[in-house]
Amino acid sequence: IDPKLPTKEEVEMHNLMGHVEYRNWCEICVRCQGRDLDHRNMKGKERKFPEYSFDYCFPGDEVGFKWTVLAGKVRDSDAWMATTVPMKGSTGRFAIDKVLEFFEENGDKEGTILIKSDQEPAIDFLVNSIVEARPEGRTIVELSPKESKGSNGAAEEVENQVRKLFLALQ
Repeated sequence: IDPKLPTKEEVEMHNLMGHVEYRNWCEICVRCQGRDLDHRNMKGKERKFPEYSFDYCFPGDEVGFKWTVLAGKVRDSDAWMATTVPMKGSTGRFAIDKVLEFFEENGDKEGTILIKSDQEPAIDFLVNSIVEARPEGRTIVELSPKESKGSNGAAEEVENQVRKLFLALQ
């Protein structure tokens, strides 16, 4: 850890850039990403299919209200999505349509993909709905181990970024 404090200009640039790079001297970065580190043992491992991770997050919890966000990320890519949803696990088509648009934007509308998520019932419901909405046999589902908070790290990266932006706006 570098004990040197940043200059005023470095702090301003970091804030202007939306806290994209984690900085241990930034209160917002530490509050949002200083929790459990995700599991990175798969980093650099070649994959046969694009791997998408999804999770719900609640960046409003810090200030006392619920703001439900569906976060998604393509592993080993800069592509990510975050959209507010009425509630997690809702039966409407909004979240499903947003995820399908995300696949299309990344060129994976018809291709085989891997979806990784935790075993929470609400996200499981969403993933099953996505599997039904896509061409048969084109969606492989992989569930993170139970009680393994950091193993769905790709989606949690997006959650951390949403939290940082939300707190920075505060």
